[in-house]
Amino acid sequence: RHRPLLFFFFFVSLVCIIQYLRGSLDLPPCPFEDRETVILEGTIHNLELTQDGVRLILNRLGTVPGETEDPPVLFQKSTAILVYPDEQAKLQIGNRIRVQGTARPFEEASNPGQFDQKAYQASRGLSFQIQEARTEVLEESVSFLKQGLFVIRRALYTAAKGLGDQETAGVVAAMVLGERSLMAQETKNLYKSGGISHILAISGLHISMIGMALYRLLRRAFGGF
Repeated sequence: RHRPLLFFFFFVSLVCIIQYLRGSLDLPPCPFEDRETVILEGTIHNLELTQDGVRLILNRLGTVPGETEDPPVLFQKSTAILVYPDEQAKLQIGNRIRVQGTARPFEEASNPGQFDQKAYQASRGLSFQIQEARTEVLEESVSFLKQGLFVIRRALYTAAKGLGDQETAGVVAAMVLGERSLMAQETKNLYKSGGISHILAISGLHISMIGMALYRLLRRAFGGF
């Protein structure tokens, strides 16, 4: 009776493993020297919340002709990068922008058990990062669905920050939104050493609770369908 569900979870796990390996093996290395100043154009694929504002995930990348004497860099279609803007300008998902900043590769683990930033970001499909980036909007096209979801996420994040002390806000934001930027490193280490860091991740239990609440709300609204 439960075999179809078992096969479904097995299939999902297999897809996740393949995606992780593809991200780790297929990503090209950073085409720039460490701390090299670069100018790129790209489309904002996603916005991520940080304690100080937002950071950007850019894809559909290209160099700006005539800005440097170096030959243009040809990016693969799937290449995406992480960008830390120096100013929190009003940017939206879907905008085509120009960024100028400092290119940095992600750090690899130098000791056993140390966090491997490069492997983690590779699993997310990110090749390298640009820090202290100045941004300029070239096209104001917007992905309304993704931008709308981000606005809701940011509102919930702001509400969590206003709950009181930072420790409580950080735990709530991590459990509800999967955002750990408010948590102090000491608090993260306590959860890890206690073997309960998994409760800070959005899991199937969280999705089940949200789904059940939505189901009951819709059932009441539409007369017990």
